[in-house]
Amino acid sequence: MVTNIKRKKEKLNKKELFATIPEAISLIKKGKMVIVVDDKARENEGDFVCAAEFITPQKINFMAQHGRGLICFAGTPELLDKLELPLMVSPNTAKLGTPFAVPVDAVKGTTTGSSAYDRALTIKVLIDAKLAGLFPAGVLCEIMDDNGKMAKMPTLIKLAQKFNMKIVSISDLIQYRRNNEKLITKVVETKLPTPYGEFKLYVYEDKIESYLHLALVKGDVRGKENVLVRVHSQCLTGDVFHSLRCDCGTQLKIALQKISQEGCGVLVYMRQEGRGIGLLGKLRSYMLQDKG
Repeated sequence: MVTNIKRKKEKLNKKELFATIPEAISLIKKGKMVIVVDDKARENEGDFVCAAEFITPQKINFMAQHGRGLICFAGTPELLDKLELPLMVSPNTAKLGTPFAVPVDAVKGTTTGSSAYDRALTIKVLIDAKLAGLFPAGVLCEIMDDNGKMAKMPTLIKLAQKFNMKIVSISDLIQYRRNNEKLITKVVETKLPTPYGEFKLYVYEDKIESYLHLALVKGDVRGKENVLVRVHSQCLTGDVFHSLRCDCGTQLKIALQKISQEGCGVLVYMRQEGRGIGLLGKLRSYMLQDKG
């Protein structure tokens, strides 16, 4: 008599492989692992991701065997500061500026630190409540293809089907957070006299990037329609030094003048120098323009 017959679990079809963010959150809360896919405009690659609290030597071994890439512990800046873990290099010369901290091993209970058991133990120590107060943290591993190159979507889909895992995209995660989380906090409210009249100045802190964005408000704008609004991207060269390479300073001046004349309006000043490429990147582009 044949006993212990188990029905083979059916593979998920391609449509079923892709999870919504709430589904992925639910899986991670249960200790499951998911595949997180990067944006096509960035690395366009995938990682195995799970919550650090549920890490086991078996999960580490799975990542090493099937992911083959670098296995990383991902923690909040507050956690790493509390543990006094500095960045690996400064200034950061990585192509995408990924902020890696120095590698560490648990002091007790490990040997070389490289085994799946040692890595799992080190992660458990990093998130121990006595040390870090259970800050949110995760474990991830870049997924490499059989040929040694980073795995792209076709390979990631095959892996997800093979192990009945879900795939979630970074772009979906960003959209979900924008729709469901308040990512800015008002930290300052004061008066700001200017050549264009007095404005109410509000300062908002970006919880993700720690940038400070400003809102200059004239009059009472709450609940009103057709309010003048200017969203201005920070431009040090144009706004402060009145560079003639752009008209940012002129646009800023005109916006403040019009809002002041109207007696009601808002100027939102975004901390995103050079439309996000930063001051150095912008000045380097100027240098290239100088060379034709």
